[in-house]
Amino acid sequence: MIGRKKIMAVGIIIGAMIILSGIIVYHSDDIYLSRKNIVVASMPETFFSNTNSTFLVIGRDINGNPAGGERVVVEMETKEGKIHLYEGKTDEDGYDNPVFAVPNVTGNAKLRIKVGNDEISEDIIVKNNYKIILSTDKPIYQPGQIIHVRTLTFEGIPPKASRADVEISLHDPDGNVVYKKMFKPNEYGIASTDIPLSDQLPLGSYKIVARVGGEESQKSIPVKKYVLPKFSIEIKTKSWCLIDEIINGTVKANYFWKEPVKGNVSLDAYLYLGIWQKIGHYEGKLSNGVWNFSIQPVKYAVGIPLEQGNGLLQLEVKIKDTSGHEENETHVLPVSRNALVLTTLSDTNMVGTNSTYYVIVATPDGMPVEDAQIHAILDGKVVSNDSTNE
Repeated sequence: MIGRKKIMAVGIIIGAMIILSGIIVYHSDDIYLSRKNIVVASMPETFFSNTNSTFLVIGRDINGNPAGGERVVVEMETKEGKIHLYEGKTDEDGYDNPVFAVPNVTGNAKLRIKVGNDEISEDIIVKNNYKIILSTDKPIYQPGQIIHVRTLTFEGIPPKASRADVEISLHDPDGNVVYKKMFKPNEYGIASTDIPLSDQLPLGSYKIVARVGGEESQKSIPVKKYVLPKFSIEIKTKSWCLIDEIINGTVKANYFWKEPVKGNVSLDAYLYLGIWQKIGHYEGKLSNGVWNFSIQPVKYAVGIPLEQGNGLLQLEVKIKDTSGHEENETHVLPVSRNALVLTTLSDTNMVGTNSTYYVIVATPDGMPVEDAQIHAILDGKVVSNDSTNE
């Protein structure tokens, strides 16, 4: 008896489930049959505020035929409410490309697309589309100086000048905010400010941050004590030299107020032989800011493929003026075995066919040589005489 009751109870439950399932299926069929159109939309997950956007809408009836001439409505639901974006119609193939302006909102939103009486919705994200260019007047500062900061802000696609408020802040090496202020850019999207540095602030790497909406741009600037160069050094030689040639040159030094430097000068010559190897040391005194030097021929150099097979000679000059201030300058020039560098190119270069050859003649520093005489010799016979053009 107990077994039969259990079987009967199970049968009643299964029967009830079948009946309920039939009701659900029946109502589902009613819902499906009541739909006139099938709506498909191809759209991005992210939209940018204050820009024009578009996507593809496809309308089909339940038989898969194009739903042409149907009214298309696009709306956006945000926390501020519903915003109407677009209204149009599908073409004869059931397609439509809604073009609309994304409103000035940010955050999560829902996009609703209606085709006729049918509707679909998609969760989207709306972001700001700001681009910030942050610049300063110098790459390095000392305590007590003033940092001149400028920002240039764009928004939208295509980009245009933005007048959205810009927050500019300065952070010390420990991350503390030592300056922060809001600015309204001008009609060209430019905002600027001056940030004075205390003469007692800690030295190190400071960070300038510019923020617009949810976007930001950063720039690190070192703040440290340094000594500006008091004079400039100019080294003049030939633009290239031969391995068996004496290298003559001139060193010229002037203060930035154009007065010639007085003091001692030293020159170290290094030849690249797989590593930089010192081949000579020279010393002298400046006369009216000028010192002439001569370096003995290097005799040998290692050809470097990236330098067209030439070697490299590096000259390092140090000058100490009468006040003890020292400045350095470096000069590098190619060293070659020959005064001319020839490069030959051809098209086919096959037996039994005519070939065209191109000859490039240049000096070791890469300058083209005009009117160089070219003689092509094949099997001991001159087959062509020509000259290079300009």
